[in-house]
Amino acid sequence: MGDPGAQRAHRLSVDLAGEPSNGGVEIGALGQTDGQRLLLSLSALLPGIADAACALGDDDLCNFTPGFAILCSRHETQYSRLFRS
Repeated sequence: MGDPGAQRAHRLSVDLAGEPSNGGVEIGALGQTDGQRLLLSLSALLPGIADAACALGDDDLCNFTPGFAILCSRHETQYSRLFRS
């Protein structure tokens, strides 16, 4: 993985995979050991996913994620949020 773009994509995929795991540990849904096991199991998949993403051309990329947008909008209207800033 000598390509700087591939290195950045791999680091980003690790960060994106780690956030839900960390959130699960913080709210108590996952124990510390279970969170680490989850990240370990995902770590075998992430390099391949990052390489596949880097191989895509500009015309193959999109950000059409209606499900994610719906979930975000529901989160914004919840009565009480888990983390308040």
